[in-house]
Amino acid sequence: METKEKITKIVTPVLQTRNLTKYFGTRKCLDNVSITVDEGDIYGLIGKNGAGKTTFMKACLGMIKPTSGETFFWGAQNCSNKNNIGTLIEYPSFIGNKSARANLELFSEIYGGKENIDEILNIVGLADTGKKKAKKFSLGMKQRLGIAIALLNNPKLLILDEPINGLDPTGIREIRDLILHLNREKNVTFIISSHLLDELGKVATKFGFIDNGVLIEEVTAEELKAKCTYKIVIETDDNKKTIDMLSEYVDGEKIKEIESYVVVNDSELKTRKINKILVENGIGVDSIYYKEQSLEDYFIKKVG
Repeated sequence: METKEKITKIVTPVLQTRNLTKYFGTRKCLDNVSITVDEGDIYGLIGKNGAGKTTFMKACLGMIKPTSGETFFWGAQNCSNKNNIGTLIEYPSFIGNKSARANLELFSEIYGGKENIDEILNIVGLADTGKKKAKKFSLGMKQRLGIAIALLNNPKLLILDEPINGLDPTGIREIRDLILHLNREKNVTFIISSHLLDELGKVATKFGFIDNGVLIEEVTAEELKAKCTYKIVIETDDNKKTIDMLSEYVDGEKIKEIESYVVVNDSELKTRKINKILVENGIGVDSIYYKEQSLEDYFIKKVG
């Protein structure tokens, strides 16, 4: 009887770093950072200002030389095929006294993609800006122009450093919608750094938490959602007695007094049951409600 062997498809990561380390003098700015970005990911690199996010991106791209460690793009060491990569690091580069179209025409002489200018302007929402000079654009428009320039070579990977930093809510939404469009419709993989955690949480499929140059956790969006569990917030007239009573039903490590509230980190214990327990034991309950731990809450718990 003929048997069929199961064929396992080997997926090569778009980007993989192994123990990437960078010293500036005696100061270690990256400490053995190893990440994996797969095709189709929107990888959110999250950290406070000065955590090492920009240094990491520059070291990956060869803009600065790492002290040690390795970087692989599509399995090849270092940035060997830059035509597949678009970048916007630190600030968008453009000519302020030229229009969006004129900027793209100029940069297309360097990166190619002149035949794609109309499509790119439509994608980033700058097709109707006419002869308006880029220096008169809003901050959100400038960011979109920077992304447009990065799209000229039709990249498969787009690396964006703090693309929503300083934007108003409208600008943030525009950049978020653009990232999702490029990811879903153009199959562009992203690495995006940010300290605006909840905003990045709306688009990212995978997260890397970095602090003082150390990657402290790498987690998928699904795994992070499971970790950002609901917590129950209770306001009573006797928090000490409340904690003592609930400790009979929940692990004491999951109950804390925060300011004037008792917080229970246990999704299994229902508010109705808690209220019944407390009332039957003579504790006055002023309020009881669920509150979901945000991405920002989770990160702060990780790094302080």
